[in-house]
Parts: sequence; C-alpha cells; structure tokens
Amino acid sequence: MIKFFIQYTLVEMVEKKQDTKLRINDIWAVQSILGTPFKITTESPRVKRPMLEVHIADKKILGNDGCNQFFGKLERLTDTKIQFGAVGGTKMACPDMESSNNFNDALGQVARYKISDLKLYLFKENGEEVLVFQKVD
Repeated sequence: MIKFFIQYTLVEMVEKKQDTKLRINDIWAVQSILGTPFKITTESPRVKRPMLEVHIADKKILGNDGCNQFFGKLERLTDTKIQFGAVGGTKMACPDMESSNNFNDALGQVARYKISDLKLYLFKENGEEVLVFQKVD
C-alpha cells in the first residue's frame, strides 16, 4: 500500500476574523416568549422548557416547543439576520398549549438575532424582541 502525505505551508495571512455566525450553532433553552418570562410552576409540572437547536452545517433547526418536537430548515443566516423555513412537528395535546402556541407563533416571526452574554435574542424585522434563550451546553 502506497501512502501519500501532502504538506501545506501558510504563505500569507490575509485576514484573521472569527465568523460570528458560528456562535448560534448550539442548544438554547427559552427564557422568555413575547416578553413574558417562561416559568415552570407547581401547577404545571409536566410542562417542559422549550428548546431550540441550531445546526449551521446541516442548515436545520430542531427542538421542542414545551409540548411537541419540531424541525425545520435554516433558510438564511448572516451576522444579524436569520430566517427559518417551514417548520414541522408532532401534534400531541398537552396540559398547557398556550405556552406552546405562543412559542410557535413567536418562532414564525423571527427575522433578526443577537447573541450577548450566552443569551440568544430573536427579533421581528422591526426589532421587537420575540424570544430570549439561554445557552445550554
């Protein structure tokens, strides 16, 4: 068996800049939906915290809305703009569908984002905040 090794040498560094879009590639737990802090109470112990996973390489998103699993495409991502494609998911009935419905409504309005202090902020096109997430891992 013949093995070939290729060696590369950096001739010149043209630019050294971190791609800020890579920071969104992670798992995020919701902190607030449409301006209302998300809380799990003793009255609704079976309610789960909505989660969002962003996979840049595969251009997809997935997670749960507090009740149902969802998945979809990541259509567009720049340093400040984000656009999700059609989102599909399971259709179970849960005790608190209001939080789940609010989460899904908010996710459908997302056009911009910002990451600061391990938090992901998602906004409408007009700049109104719709979802806030905390980095999980």
